[in-house]
Amino acid sequence: MTAPPTPPGPSIPPGSPGPAAELPPAAELASAAELPPAADKALRIAAVVVGTVAAVLVALASGFLVPFRIGSASVPICLLVSIVGNVVAVRWTYRATGWKGAMLGPAMGWLVATLPLTIRTAEGDVVIPGNLTGVALLVLGSLALAGTAYVGILGPPPPSPNRDLRIAPEPVTGDSRRGTM
Repeated sequence: MTAPPTPPGPSIPPGSPGPAAELPPAAELASAAELPPAADKALRIAAVVVGTVAAVLVALASGFLVPFRIGSASVPICLLVSIVGNVVAVRWTYRATGWKGAMLGPAMGWLVATLPLTIRTAEGDVVIPGNLTGVALLVLGSLALAGTAYVGILGPPPPSPNRDLRIAPEPVTGDSRRGTM
């Protein structure tokens, strides 16, 4: 009989602990993943800024999509963009920061970007007109922001960003009904 072929790569001598022994235990990995308080706060503030910028982009995109037409029929795609975009921006900001107050960033960003689009210029131009689609955009976009923030405030806290690094409890073996292990 011949010995099985050895896999390519470095060979491990028999009786040595192998490459798995070089890894730190899971408890050390979980504690190493913790950020210093200053870095954690900076990342949370950056997440609020990213969520706010996303909401402003949603406001601009939905505002310029109000007059979207196919042929002579008005297609209110701006409503879908505004509702979905606002919900995603607010929920992402809340989940990324864990702060309930962080949901105000995207909400205020959307409002500050949308309301000036309703003002008529000196030449008479307006981006979001006072027609049914324009008013529906303002009402449904605001309701999406308010509803998402309301659910976020009353709902459970977001999961911890370090949830994958937590140590799982030891599995129970044996029959727990009889109390024997």
